[in-house]
Amino acid sequence: PYPGKALQSGTMKPITAYLGDTSVLFHQLPHAWIQALGPTALVVLAVGGLASVAILIRPPGGEARWRAAALVALGSMVTYAMTPGTAAGPPGGPLRGLFMDTRFIAPGLCLALILAPMLVSHLSVKARDLAALPMAFFVVSAASKNNSWGLVHPRIPMLTAASVILIGTGITTWYPGSSRRARSAAIVMALLILVPAGSIYEHSFAAGAVNGHGPALATTGPARVGVTGISGTFAQYLQVGESLQNEVSYVGIKGPHGALRPPRTCQEMKAEINRAGYTWIVASPNRSIWKQRTFPDLEQRWLAADPNAKFVRNIRGLEHNLPASGSGPPDPFLVYRLVGPLSGASCPK
Repeated sequence: PYPGKALQSGTMKPITAYLGDTSVLFHQLPHAWIQALGPTALVVLAVGGLASVAILIRPPGGEARWRAAALVALGSMVTYAMTPGTAAGPPGGPLRGLFMDTRFIAPGLCLALILAPMLVSHLSVKARDLAALPMAFFVVSAASKNNSWGLVHPRIPMLTAASVILIGTGITTWYPGSSRRARSAAIVMALLILVPAGSIYEHSFAAGAVNGHGPALATTGPARVGVTGISGTFAQYLQVGESLQNEVSYVGIKGPHGALRPPRTCQEMKAEINRAGYTWIVASPNRSIWKQRTFPDLEQRWLAADPNAKFVRNIRGLEHNLPASGSGPPDPFLVYRLVGPLSGASCPK
């Protein structure tokens, strides 16, 4: 059993749903891969897939561990095509979903590219290492193509990975022959560097998420915050705050098997808000995700009419979204502070 699909979930189709659609498979899908992974996308996918199949059939040295790794890589890449959302979008035109969710193939594809140099490992260690260079180029090229590369947080993991490799190489050559005191000092120094660096990265990631995805905090909290409107499903976790100080949840009505739907009436919405004990409400507009337009939500009107819902301020709408009128800034998120239980008597007739 699974929850009944609601809101935009009905368009979250997997690539396999379009197996009989030549336009999606042979035109839209390759175009999306090239957009997401760069001009070498089809070569990268072919190399990763063929290398994994070859190692699955004939692993280096006959070792089962290589066959197991190839099976993981292939399994990840195949199930990518079966994952809901990889072909999300209007029926017959899921180009946006094909592009955005190419990231789901990344773990399996990276593992496949790691395995590819092992195909020549029987020749020499040097041949294996040289074969790894174009694989590294493929990974960096694809990452550089991503539109998020200009932000701080995508670059940091790449630089961190390179640093770990260099440090790891240095440790394996220096660490075994050093004294106990030197090893202890090295560990302490590493912790003194890594702990502050991790804290800085955590806060920069949170700030980047707020800048990239939408509204600033309704309150610095700690507080219990409710979010309404379809646009709010994309910004809900951002209301928690960098220190995770706020308790945030979507204002919805629970159904069977974990389903959650928006309230259908003003009275139903207010009863749910009172039951949950929210002290703040972020009322977002509704949103047509594929047309990237927002439009006013009835729940915003229902809140505005209640005397115990005190309007605090607007916070900017989602970037790259147009209002229903087609011009001007995106419809804002409305912030309300609740000073008492909401009343069904104030619902518009």
